Amino acid sequence: MDFKINRANAENEASQLGIEYASRNNTAFNRCKDLDRRIKRYDVLISDLSTKAIKNSGYNDLVRKYSAERLELQKPFAQQDCKNTIEFEKLEESADILGKGFSQYELDILEKSRKEQNKLYIIGAVVLVFGAYIIIR
Repeated sequence: MDFKINRANAENEASQLGIEYASRNNTAFNRCKDLDRRIKRYDVLISDLSTKAIKNSGYNDLVRKYSAERLELQKPFAQQDCKNTIEFEKLEESADILGKGFSQYELDILEKSRKEQNKLYIIGAVVLVFGAYIIIR
């Protein structure tokens, strides 16, 4: 009984992979991201089923089926050069984050410099007034 429930759950999870992909935006990056996510989920599913297949050989056909489906996903992933597309997008995102971070650091440094400069102006003015008072007196 437990075997049938586990098998049905695995088949249901695999069928959900196709539904999620169809509802996504169709840009190259989103297609690649979805393919990558689906391949990873198949990896997890196949790994889980392989572990179960060691105990019960009834899962071997599912492992073969999902391995073939995973292989079919890997073909468009390679044809669309998704690895480079995803890496490029990650690099752009990192550069954007770093750019924003550095501009914030730059503003913080400028603000600290202005405060220090204003403090020195005030000290200089006090010294000048005090010196003028001593000379005039």
